[in-house]
Amino acid sequence: MSNSPFRRVKEFLKNDSAGATNLIDQIQVINSKLWAEITGDLISSHTHVILQGREAIVYADSPVWAHSVNQQRITFLQAMRDKGLIIDSIQVRNQLREPQRSNKSAERKPAAIPPNAARILEQTAITVHDKELQLALLKLSRFGNNTSD
Repeated sequence: MSNSPFRRVKEFLKNDSAGATNLIDQIQVINSKLWAEITGDLISSHTHVILQGREAIVYADSPVWAHSVNQQRITFLQAMRDKGLIIDSIQVRNQLREPQRSNKSAERKPAAIPPNAARILEQTAITVHDKELQLALLKLSRFGNNTSD
């Protein structure tokens, strides 16, 4: 079994020497600090990089940022090599961010009910025997009474 080229993941990621960092730490440094040093704050805020073997794959937020990185790919490749990374090539891919969705219906205030409709709801609530329906009708009728909101 000692001749097998396969190793367990925990052995691969284990910190064998006192000064070395594990693979996970190196990827985090490349994604945040080192990538910002190589590309600058503006481009690094719109991209992230993943290393696969000797290839760097850059994911950009939009086609505009992908084009910007692609234009400077050789410069970035040389800068990565100068920082001590062993990289043969850089691929640039477009990966759109998930749009931030807001709950617009929760932000809207309900429209005011005409005063006549509010009175009818209030009168109906008095005749209803179901407590929950009665409370709901009374709550609705308040939207006609509070037209100042």
